[in-house]
Amino acid sequence: QTDRQTDRQTEQSVLFFNNPICPFAHRASLTLAEKGIPHTEKLVPLSLEIKAMQRQGKLLGQWTGSGLHVEDIVKIKENYIKNVNKSGEVPTVKHEGVYITQSKAVVKYLDTTFSQRAPTLVPTDPKQVAQMESVTIDIDKAISNCYALLLNQNPAKDFEIGQRIQQHMSAFAQKCSPSGGYYFFGDWFSVVDVLFAPFVDRFIHTLSHYRGYKLIEQVSDPALRHRLNLWWRTVSSRPALQKTSAGRSVYLRAYSAYANGMRAAGRGVSDTFSAPTAGQAMSTSLPSSL
Repeated sequence: QTDRQTDRQTEQSVLFFNNPICPFAHRASLTLAEKGIPHTEKLVPLSLEIKAMQRQGKLLGQWTGSGLHVEDIVKIKENYIKNVNKSGEVPTVKHEGVYITQSKAVVKYLDTTFSQRAPTLVPTDPKQVAQMESVTIDIDKAISNCYALLLNQNPAKDFEIGQRIQQHMSAFAQKCSPSGGYYFFGDWFSVVDVLFAPFVDRFIHTLSHYRGYKLIEQVSDPALRHRLNLWWRTVSSRPALQKTSAGRSVYLRAYSAYANGMRAAGRGVSDTFSAPTAGQAMSTSLPSSL
């Protein structure tokens, strides 16, 4: 066998357990698309999808027209938990008989295992590795607070949570390269962009619709807001992200349960940020250069 034949067989052995609604799984699908890694994909239902279908007694969303019954979808989830990933979460990648779980680990594994395929995503330079690890903390905190705002059922707490989101979005922008390009590392699209983009892809729509919170425009510092806009415009224009994004309408439908606080009837659409009270206002204006 030639090296090329061996590489091809290795690539064809990638099995990807996915759900396009999940931003964590989107990190893996974005990596696969960016690097053009051939793979087989299996759809795994999310727990929220199953609960909604059981409550309504019918197939919903991406499962409509699948020819399955709700009981079949429950069985898919049970088998996944039993045989693949005990947490029931996605993504999982099976490669050469080994299961890799946790989105960050999956992204790094795919990038290093298929290093012959461009682009290279994970840095090896010690300074860039340190930058990556530092900003990942800001990304994780921004994500957790975005979920907190969407789940929050008490409008009086919205501005406190919104300020925390602004703080961590600003910290991300401050750590972005100031020159050479608009990705986190300037002209290099890297793992940092992969880890954050799927969440921005969702929260830029869901927070705006359900809470009136503009994820980027809410950042008060004009220079940081400008840098975030440049970052997102550049990242969101990549063909791989456009290909793997489920889109606004899917996200709004899928995240309605979060907006209702996981209740049958909750807060839903509640536009707190469109008319902030005195002392709570947050800047929403864009710099004139944008």
